[in-house]
Amino acid sequence: MSLVSDLTPSGVKLGMLKLRSNILEEDKNGQKEDLELVDRVVFVNQGKGVDFKLDENCVLMFRDRASVPDVLELKKQILEEGHRSCLSIHPRVTKMHQDLKRFFWWPGMKKDITEFGYACLICQKFKIEHQKHSPHQKLVHQKLTSSYVLKDIRS
Repeated sequence: MSLVSDLTPSGVKLGMLKLRSNILEEDKNGQKEDLELVDRVVFVNQGKGVDFKLDENCVLMFRDRASVPDVLELKKQILEEGHRSCLSIHPRVTKMHQDLKRFFWWPGMKKDITEFGYACLICQKFKIEHQKHSPHQKLVHQKLTSSYVLKDIRS
């Protein structure tokens, strides 16, 4: 993904994401091998695909988002691209989901993004370092450490 600018009547719009073309090409090729997506293409051709349509490049789209086939490597590539792009290095799970759902769709996408985000050691380290504790959590922590210290002194 890369930064793209767009000239509008009111100024310049920055921060749009442009996907690498090979991801969309792999998506298109993978759609031909995913039996569920092939069935959806048949429904679209019969006029029965309510939320699905084929774009000008014959890519199956779900509500204007590319339908991603059930190909683990392709999903992993999309997740890595969205998670480690130069625009949003290691975004939180919610931000990553918001960014990717603008372009892609697959069943269980939010779950896959959540698992991917929680598996990132850099993100987990950052989360622990910047985690805010409520006053109640601090009090419980102090009580636990105080009782441990008292117990240790008495022993």
